Amino acid sequence: MATGDNNKWGRQVMILADQNDDGSYDADNDVVNGGAKYSSLKYKIDKIAIIDAANGDTVKLDQCDTSSLATYNIIDVDLETGDLNKVYDFPNGLWVKGICPTTLQNSSKVLIYQSMK
Repeated sequence: MATGDNNKWGRQVMILADQNDDGSYDADNDVVNGGAKYSSLKYKIDKIAIIDAANGDTVKLDQCDTSSLATYNIIDVDLETGDLNKVYDFPNGLWVKGICPTTLQNSSKVLIYQSMK
C-alpha cells in the first residue's frame, strides 16, 4: 500500500507516485501540516501528465479538503496500450481545491505542472 513518501509537493512540477491509503482526512498527512499523502491547498494547474503506466492501470486524482478526501474528480482514467502516457493541458489554468491521489496503480505516476502566473 502507498505510504506517501514518494510524493513531491510544493514545486512547479509536483510528482505524485503514491496513492493515498487513508480512509478519512488525517491532518498529519496533509501537505499543509508537513504530510505527503494529499494536499488541501488550492492549486492552479497548467498541465497534468501520466507517466510510467502499464496497460489496465487506473489513475484517479480527486479534489479534497479537510472534510473529505474525495470530492470532485480532477482526472479518472483507465490506461490502455498505445495511450499510456496521457497529457491533459489546461491553457487557462485549472483551479482545484486540494489534490488527493486516490488511485495510482502499479508504477503509474502523475506530474502536475502548477501555473506560476
